[in-house]
Order: sequence, then structure tokens, then C-alpha cells
Amino acid sequence: MPSVTRDAAACSLTALLVTALAAQVTAQSAAPPPAAKTRANPQVTVDVAAGAFDRDLPFDVPFFISGRAPEGTVTVEVHYAVVPESGDLSTPAWMPGEGFRWIADRPTVGSEPFLVLVRAPLEP
Repeated sequence: MPSVTRDAAACSLTALLVTALAAQVTAQSAAPPPAAKTRANPQVTVDVAAGAFDRDLPFDVPFFISGRAPEGTVTVEVHYAVVPESGDLSTPAWMPGEGFRWIADRPTVGSEPFLVLVRAPLEP
């Protein structure tokens, strides 16, 4: 009787190995999925002290604004002004209502880097 049990165990082990090998061959022969169509979000640097960006803002795509937060900064919030069709610069509409934010864990010490994602494409 022990030899029957051993034979049954050997058959089960052989079937298991064959199944495992077949699965491995199938996995190896499958073509990899096509690469995702992605692109990096542009990054614009701001000099907070000078109030100037290093390039034009990319209004048509989400983008990052990076810079260095002055000492003691807790939050950097980004808003932009939309000038009315009349062209009257005295009445711009500030968008978005709740700005895009970077929030520090603690007040910055010295000049520390920040990065803000402007998620929504802006209207030019």
C-alpha cells in the first residue's frame, strides 16, 4: 500500500511541475503591453524675491511651479488673474477660488525649495 501512495504522490508532483512549467512558458511568451502614452509635466521656476518666472507659463497643460520659499514660509499658494474682455486691468478675476498649494511641515528655515502642481490647464 505505501508504494501506491508514493506513486500517487509522484504523479501529483509531476502534474504540478508540468502545470507550473506550462504557466511559466506562457508568461514568458506573452508580449509586453504597449507603453503608456505619457509626457512629463513642464516645470517653471519662480524667483519669489524678484517676482519673476524663468519662462512663459504653459497655459495649455498642467505644470509645476518650483522655487525657494523665504525663511518662515508655511504655505505657498498660486492664483492667476483673468483680465476681463474689456481689458480693464483694475478688475481682474483671481482664479482658482482656492489656490494651488504647497504646505510646509513647519515654517521654513533659510531658503527651502517648494513645488506646486497647477492641475487645471489655464485659459490663455
